[in-house]
Amino acid sequence: MTSYASAVMVTVTRRSSARPSSRTRSRRKDGHNANNHPRLRVDMLQRHREPSSAVADHESDVDNNVLSHVTDLAQRQKEDPTLKPWFERLGKPAVHGVSFVLSDGLLFRKFYRQKSGLYDRTLVVPASLRNQVLSSAHDSSLSGHSEYRKTLTQIQSQFSWPGLTVDVKKFTQSCHVCQVKAPVGCDRPAPLQRMPIIEEPFQRVVIDLVGRLPVTSGKHEYIITMVDVATRWAEATPLLRTTAKDVADALFDIFTRVGFPQEIQSDRRQQFKSTLLKEFNAK
Repeated sequence: MTSYASAVMVTVTRRSSARPSSRTRSRRKDGHNANNHPRLRVDMLQRHREPSSAVADHESDVDNNVLSHVTDLAQRQKEDPTLKPWFERLGKPAVHGVSFVLSDGLLFRKFYRQKSGLYDRTLVVPASLRNQVLSSAHDSSLSGHSEYRKTLTQIQSQFSWPGLTVDVKKFTQSCHVCQVKAPVGCDRPAPLQRMPIIEEPFQRVVIDLVGRLPVTSGKHEYIITMVDVATRWAEATPLLRTTAKDVADALFDIFTRVGFPQEIQSDRRQQFKSTLLKEFNAK
């Protein structure tokens, strides 16, 4: 039996292109059994193909090596009480297109993708390893704390277990990093409506902040931009910081050259709101 430590070292994208049969590739020129090569064992375990069909191609951001340290995966599967109903379905006809198979002692969930018309299978994860899979799919640098549906899709592309959907929802909703960084008390977006046509130059201008950018020789890391709606005239001023005073000084310098607008349109970030108006009034 091959260990799962090598079986999970797989490429992210599965390919359904034709490959030589196991019989034609079983012997190498040096006389060694090619099926004993670790990378070939990986391919044989991970790739599932029906005689008259191909495997659905898909990509995933789940870490390929998330379970590479596990050498007793088959034993953990057998000892997990939550997987008992799935083991009992081995050898039985598919229910709603889903059945279960053993490959090198490992339990897989086999199913038919109606959208693509292809068969596929995913590794069944015991309860003791599910948090590792959840963390890899949600917390890793490739995943970037993605939301519930994207995390679920990533996991479902490679793994299965009973209650997977519920577990993913609970995990993403209880993520501390997501709760800390989630926007709270943001202004509700206004309904979209037609903007009046502006014909007078600098009657309305649009301002925005860009950055943080690579530091210039003058130590600038930000840019404040202003675009006139009527003429499309654009101004860009480098900034060291994005405090309300720095923003006000930059805008004041622009407006003293082109004239003060009647309307200023922005994304209403903090620097463009009440603090900024106070700085203008002070001048």
